[in-house]
Amino acid sequence: MTEQFRSVFSTKLYEYLRQKRLLGFKYVDQGRHLVKFDIMCANEFPKETELTQKIALAWASRGKAETASVFAGRVSAVRGFARFLASCGINAYIIPDGIAPQVKRKIVAYIFTDDELSGIFAASDRINSFQSDPWRGVIAPAYLRLMYACGMRPQEIRALLCNNVDLKTGVVKIESTKFNKERLVVMDDAMKNICCAYDKKMSVLCPSRLLFFPGRIQSPDEKRDAYFAAALLSKCIQIAKLTELREKKPRPYDFRHTFATKTLHRWIGEEKDLNLYLPYLSAFMGHSEYEQTAYYIHFVPEHFPQIGTPLEERFANLLPEVIS
Repeated sequence: MTEQFRSVFSTKLYEYLRQKRLLGFKYVDQGRHLVKFDIMCANEFPKETELTQKIALAWASRGKAETASVFAGRVSAVRGFARFLASCGINAYIIPDGIAPQVKRKIVAYIFTDDELSGIFAASDRINSFQSDPWRGVIAPAYLRLMYACGMRPQEIRALLCNNVDLKTGVVKIESTKFNKERLVVMDDAMKNICCAYDKKMSVLCPSRLLFFPGRIQSPDEKRDAYFAAALLSKCIQIAKLTELREKKPRPYDFRHTFATKTLHRWIGEEKDLNLYLPYLSAFMGHSEYEQTAYYIHFVPEHFPQIGTPLEERFANLLPEVIS
């Protein structure tokens, strides 16, 4: 257990996390939320001996820049801890379920332009490290570029093992996938050179690491949290002074959407037979169904109008039905 607690709730926090993990739950993000909760309790409520309504509602105050999903996640972590305390016969205020509802919203993919990608990647070369994360500046350039170049999901790059990256052949084995379906992807020479340069630096800083992109220096074999890529992307957009892009708030997952859309755009321009080529893209991206890949054809005419003949007509047999 890597978490460190120091508030009056420390003993019970350790017991709670231990119980959850013995039951098979990883509780990584929840553990981080509880560390922050513990810090708040120690700093702001040092004399409180129970998890009171005052403490719970102070924690359940949503920050101005906090997303609905992050807010709901951290409230849920403390709600679960309160229920654990209650089950132990300890008085605890349980945050009502409706205080932080999960917001269901339609995610709209954002397709980066070539200029935006260039700006973001150039900015990643200027990312600084800081005392609590001295490796951030070394990791950032290869991290964001690899996510785009190989169409990887954010959770896949976080879990990427050194043993699964062949820097000689450029083959990357992806294991921690959305559908638990392993796949191989191949880096082009430019991406392979970037990864080789990165690995050379990181091997000096963390010679025995298991993860290709290690966690923080205190726990290098613990995956980066789910917000690391988002924070990097946001910082790069700020450094690159992409004002309009900041307002659109693209997500790290949009690198994957952009990869797929631009690949299809290139193939269509080269007059490739998509009936033959789409299965390759589907396998490369780790889709469980062929239609998931074909769906990206919808994005091509929107972002590349110069294609000409409406794609809905040219590839009607490939397009999945869109239900509004």
